[in-house]
Amino acid sequence: MDQSDMHDENQAGTDLNPERFGAEVHGVIVRLVGNEVDASELTQDVLLRAHQMRDQLRDADRLRPWMLQIARNHAMTVLRKRARRPVVHQLGMDTAMIDGGGDGVVRATMTTDQTVAANELAAEIRSVLGRLSPQSREVLSLHYLRGMVVAEIARELGKPVGTIKWRLSRARQQARKELIMSNVSDDLRDQVQSDPLLELNCVWGHGPTSDPLSPTQACASILAQQILIAVRKQAKTARAISDEVGADVGLVEEHLGRLTEGEILTEADGQYRANFVLFDEADLKAARRAASERGREIAAIIARHVEALDACLSATAPARQGFDTGYLRWLVVGTMVLNISGVRRRIDDLISLDPPSKPDGGQYYWLPRFVGLRWPIDTGCNFGPGERGWAHYWNSMTYEQFEKHKDPGERTIIHPANVELEVIHRLASRPIAASSLRDVFTPETIDRMHGRGMLGFDGDLVVPRIPVFAEADGGPLQATIDTIVDEIMAEAYARFPADVYSLLEELGFGFVRHDWPPHALSLSLFNVTQALLDEGVVGPLPTRLTPEWGLFAWDGVFEPMRC
Repeated sequence: MDQSDMHDENQAGTDLNPERFGAEVHGVIVRLVGNEVDASELTQDVLLRAHQMRDQLRDADRLRPWMLQIARNHAMTVLRKRARRPVVHQLGMDTAMIDGGGDGVVRATMTTDQTVAANELAAEIRSVLGRLSPQSREVLSLHYLRGMVVAEIARELGKPVGTIKWRLSRARQQARKELIMSNVSDDLRDQVQSDPLLELNCVWGHGPTSDPLSPTQACASILAQQILIAVRKQAKTARAISDEVGADVGLVEEHLGRLTEGEILTEADGQYRANFVLFDEADLKAARRAASERGREIAAIIARHVEALDACLSATAPARQGFDTGYLRWLVVGTMVLNISGVRRRIDDLISLDPPSKPDGGQYYWLPRFVGLRWPIDTGCNFGPGERGWAHYWNSMTYEQFEKHKDPGERTIIHPANVELEVIHRLASRPIAASSLRDVFTPETIDRMHGRGMLGFDGDLVVPRIPVFAEADGGPLQATIDTIVDEIMAEAYARFPADVYSLLEELGFGFVRHDWPPHALSLSLFNVTQALLDEGVVGPLPTRLTPEWGLFAWDGVFEPMRC
C-alpha cells in the first residue's frame, strides 16, 4: 500500500469516528431523559453501538445525523421500556400529578422520580404532536411543555375555561392513542427496517392539507404505511393485515378507522382496499417495458422532421445570438413539441384530470411512492407565461445531472426574478459593456446572474448565456410543431389512454379506476428521452450542467408557450 492509500484509509477512519460527535449525542439524550447520570450511561451505549455499526455507513457526511438518530431512538426506547405504563396512564383523566385539578404540570414539590417522569412525558408528547390536529397540538404544548394551567391557557387563547378543559381532554385522548400506536411502531421498526417506506406528499391537485385526515398525517406512522403496502393490490380483513404486519389487531383497527375516514382506504364486507395506485419496482419496470415502443415511435416521427425544424430554428433570434441549433433542438423538442404546446396539451384533452374532493378539504389525486424508487419524468417544464416570460426545461437525464452536481441544500430550480429577466432581454439584441450595465443594475444582480450561468463576459462585454426568442419566432415555430405533433398523436397515441389503462389492469390496479388519469399522464412519455438520443434527434448531454441549463426566455406573445 503506498502512502496516499494509507492517508486515504486513515482519513476515512477519522471521518467515521463516532467519538467526534459524543458531546452532541450527550446533549440530545440529556434533553430527553432529563438527568446527567442516565444521559452519560446512554451516551456510552450509543457510542459503542455506533462503533459496532459504522461499517454499514458508506458516506462520512451522514455520520452526524446517523448518530443523532441512533441517540434519539435509543433514549426513547429506554424511556418507554422503563416507564411505558405510567407515561401512557399519565395522559388519562385521573392522574394526580399531571391533571391534579388543573394546578399545573411541574411543581416545586415534585420528587426526583416525578421530575424524571415529567421529562419522559414531555418527550413522549413531543413525539406525537406532529400527528395531532393543530388545536390539540396547541393546548398540549401549552399545558405539558410550557407548564401552563387551564386558566392560563384560557387567558392566552381568549377562550372560556370550560372550552379549554374540553379541548385538553380531547387532546389527551388523541395523544394517548398516538402514543400507544407509536410504541407499537417503534417495536416494529427493527422488523421492517429493511422494508421500503413511502413518500406521502405526492399529490396531483390542491392539497393535501395539515388536517388529521390528510394522507401525510393519517399515514405518518410506520404501522400505517405497512398497512398501505399490505393492501395496495388486494383487499384484506383487519385480522389478515394484523398477521401480515405483525401488529396487534386492535391497533391495526385503530389505524384502519382513520385511513377509512380519510378515504385513503375503503371498507366493504369487513375488507379494506386501497383508494390509490402504489407502484413497486417490478410494476415500474413493467411500465417501462410497455412504454418503450411508444418512445421509439415518437423519436422516429420527430427524426423525420429534424431538417424542417432546424431550418426554422436557424431563423430565430437565439440562433442570431449565437446559440447552436442542436442545443435549441433540446429546448424546442422537450418543451414545445412534447410538453407545453404539443403532446402534453393534446394528452390533457384525451383524459379527464379532475381531482376529487377529499375529507381533509383538499382536491387531489394522492400518488404515494416507495422511498428510493425513482419515478423518472422524461420531460418537465416550469414556466412563467406572459409577454416577457421564461421557461425551464429538463428531462430525466438532465435532471439527474442537475441533482448530482448541485449542493444538497440548493436542489431547487430557481425562477428568474423580474430584474434578471430585464437584464436578459436587454442582452438579447446585442452584448452590452459591463460598465453600462452596472450603471442600470446593481453589481450584486450581475454577479448573481453570472454565478448562475445566465450571463457571461467577453472581454469588457456582457453576453447572454440563455436563449431569448422573439415574438416573430413564435408563428413559424408553432406551425412546425403542430405538424410534428399531429403525426405523433395519430401514430404513437392512437390507442391512448386505453393502452395505459390496460397496463394498470394487468398490474393489478383494476379496482382503482378513478385514480388512473394522473398515472396515464405520468406513463405517457416514458423512455422518450433515451429514444431521442438513440435516433440522433438530439445530441449527447453536456458532461456538466450549470444550474440554469434549460432556461430560456422570450419577448412578446410567444405562441408555443401560450396556455
